[in-house]
Amino acid sequence: MRLRINSPLVALGCGQFALSLMQVMFMFYYVKVYLNVFHVPNVWFNIAQGLFMVWNAINDPIFGYVQDTPGFWLNSRTAVIKFFAPFLVSSFVFMWIPWRTTGSTLEGIHLVLSLFLYDAFFSAIGVAWSALFADSTKDPQLRVSAMKYSQISILLSVNIISITEKLSFSLERFGVFQIITVVVALLALGCLYTAGSLRTTSFPRNRRKTGDTEALMSSRDDSDNEPIIEKKKGTDLSFAWETTKQIVKEKDFLAIIAANFLHNIRSVAHLNFASIATEVVIPQSILAKGSIQLSIFLRNRHSGASASSDFQRELRVQTRRLPRHDPHLDTAFASYFGGLLIDGRPGKVAPLLLINKDHSSEPVFGIARERRISSGAIFPGRSSMGRPRKYPFQSSSILFSCCNLPRDPFLFYVTVHSIAPLFNIVLSDFIDDDASRHSRKTGVSSVVFSLNALFVKPAQSLAPIVIVYVLNFYGYQDYLTSKIASNSLQNAMTVVLFATPFFVGGLQPEMLLTLAVTVDGLKAWVPCSLLSLSMVPYASAALAAGAVSTVLPDRLAQKLDNTLYRGYMRLCLFVFENLSGVQLKLYGDVQGLKEKPEKALVLSNHQTNVDWAVLVMLAARQGVDGNEAGFRVMVKQAIHFVPLFGWYIFQHGYIYVRRFGDFVGEPVLRQLRWLNELEDPYWLLVFPEGTRFTRKKPQLIASSQEFCRRQGRKELEDVLCPRSGGIQMALERLGTLDAVYDVTVAYGQTRFTGRRGLAPGMFEFVCGPLAGRSLHVHVKRFDVKEVPKDKEGLRNWMFERYEQKDKMMATFLEKGEFPEASESPAAVSIWRTLPPTALFCAALAAPFYFSRVKQLYIYTIASSPLLIAWLHLRKCV
Repeated sequence: MRLRINSPLVALGCGQFALSLMQVMFMFYYVKVYLNVFHVPNVWFNIAQGLFMVWNAINDPIFGYVQDTPGFWLNSRTAVIKFFAPFLVSSFVFMWIPWRTTGSTLEGIHLVLSLFLYDAFFSAIGVAWSALFADSTKDPQLRVSAMKYSQISILLSVNIISITEKLSFSLERFGVFQIITVVVALLALGCLYTAGSLRTTSFPRNRRKTGDTEALMSSRDDSDNEPIIEKKKGTDLSFAWETTKQIVKEKDFLAIIAANFLHNIRSVAHLNFASIATEVVIPQSILAKGSIQLSIFLRNRHSGASASSDFQRELRVQTRRLPRHDPHLDTAFASYFGGLLIDGRPGKVAPLLLINKDHSSEPVFGIARERRISSGAIFPGRSSMGRPRKYPFQSSSILFSCCNLPRDPFLFYVTVHSIAPLFNIVLSDFIDDDASRHSRKTGVSSVVFSLNALFVKPAQSLAPIVIVYVLNFYGYQDYLTSKIASNSLQNAMTVVLFATPFFVGGLQPEMLLTLAVTVDGLKAWVPCSLLSLSMVPYASAALAAGAVSTVLPDRLAQKLDNTLYRGYMRLCLFVFENLSGVQLKLYGDVQGLKEKPEKALVLSNHQTNVDWAVLVMLAARQGVDGNEAGFRVMVKQAIHFVPLFGWYIFQHGYIYVRRFGDFVGEPVLRQLRWLNELEDPYWLLVFPEGTRFTRKKPQLIASSQEFCRRQGRKELEDVLCPRSGGIQMALERLGTLDAVYDVTVAYGQTRFTGRRGLAPGMFEFVCGPLAGRSLHVHVKRFDVKEVPKDKEGLRNWMFERYEQKDKMMATFLEKGEFPEASESPAAVSIWRTLPPTALFCAALAAPFYFSRVKQLYIYTIASSPLLIAWLHLRKCV
């Protein structure tokens, strides 16, 4: 089959060859070079990997958004490849030029800079190449053909390992190695320029059944290559944020990246350490450095000369069968996996399974050259609703084919490395379906591939950090000096070789197939874990601030405490507002709320454990900059037993009250006096009902209605009768109050059939279905002078307010909104909430890199019982 130079097949093949050529050398050698040749200190190696993990994840979405936003020259995939090619090859060569080889800090900085520069340019071109793959191969059959050439490019590129090992004597002739890197860079530059010279008119528009090449070369209008994000929204960051949320909430996408993440862990773990493992595990008398035997060994294991050729042959054979069966893309995957899922004896004909579009199957046959590549069955994936779902099926099939533990511990690399391009087909197909699902003009290919990298690329840093830690624990540094591997080091290296495929292989296909069903429950733990675990560094900082405040003026100490508290509240806003994507509607005295922060008592109905977060959203909209730091709550006494959190909220001004038993007034009065002396504005939130209104507790509702009848009041249907004791105490003691806010909260989910009186919990609010995820908040402001302070007058006033709340809730449940006019404010700016969130995440990662931080956190956690005891000794509850 003749190919024109200006063919997408040639461009994609050349681009894949260039990227794979450099990436294989980078992944295979950079750990060994910087540890064994440049002698980077372990501390700097871990720091570099940690920074690289963050940068490696975030730069792809950045390039993806820029390349899919109109108005930039970066919209052109080929122009990006051509422009950044010289920078990429220069950064590749720069990586192998040492600054010092004495284990100094300077070489650690060199490692950080090399990783950042190389990955930045690699990501820019990689995102463009992936998007070009998706944009230029709309037909599933063409994608399989393009993937075939991509596979061939990879198989050719990995032979550079055997060549380099032979000529450089396994890095002993490091000068020769550096020359090879220059040659590789020049060769990659030529290939990238070839890929960047593709004209956009070569993209296929009309699908014809005259062969892969003819279809790929069919003409296409320039209009088909328009920027992916619509012009009217091109510069709107909120649109990019909404697009991102739409993609990451797709269960199919989550299944794809789960399989891809595990695939990368296994691939990177062994590719980075294959050369080291060969030296440590296999004696030099068997495979000496620079020997032809070692070169052949690495060629067979890393180029897949035997097994991968079977993969390619089966792929070519089965793709030729596709037009006759006219299957969906699933068939291409199933037939290709048929080539992988061989369980036969060498030289024997082994049965494979071809799965058609309707999930029917027919046997085909292939020759098994290896004794055992991988074995298992393929099961069509189905969702909980019984609909066929192709992405979990495809992704789990990919994972299954690379997760079974072969008898040869090195053979796994053949399957893992050969399978990598298949994810391009899965993601490309997802892009097309996503465009149809969300009525996009064209697919957001750069964004999808960038988000895939965001979640998958951290595996490239996690694996080296863990394995280097294990090897150093068993004496790898001593081995570098003595060149004699101890038994413990050999055993550790062997365990690493076998443990990685064993544990990753433990994720059977059935687990990934059910991922689409269980992912909602799993991802719900993310916000919960973030808020809970962040309390450890937060409490550590609060304890340190408390110690420092003993020598600081009270005003300065209060500002320090407010800064810490504001950071945590903004973390909560990131989870409950930015992450959840809730639609907020405000009713009533909203303008007065926005004018300026006030010292106010806030009364709200209580339905769920999300209610306090709703009031934080309101506090964030007080004045120009919000007043999250002034937010306090009157909470039930049992919360003081929550480790760290219970102590901190008390010292910030929260008030503990007992729901049952004898009322203890002194702790409450002491906190009220402290609040009254504050100069800064504050909100004190009180839930007058005393407990949550929920249909799950019919006896509680019946008891409330019985109390209303005894008092001669109207029975309340959607709220509980209020209590006024704590409110009266607050009104009497807080002489600086400006206002009382009566807030009514309604959740969109409660309008679903059978959901009346069942408000969403934290998990459902943040991670539940998008349908009904709306929040309606009515605000009524009263000047503090308008509220009666005598017992009887306050009780009547409270009943009147709650009768009004009950009417508003009934109206909402019937019509979906409160009776007054509403406004829909924009979400709290991500630039307000993201910095503290990133800071808390960094603080959570710190103990993995700094032993003193780890020790500090251990002391903080251990102090929890003492802090609870302190609350009791001080009679705070």
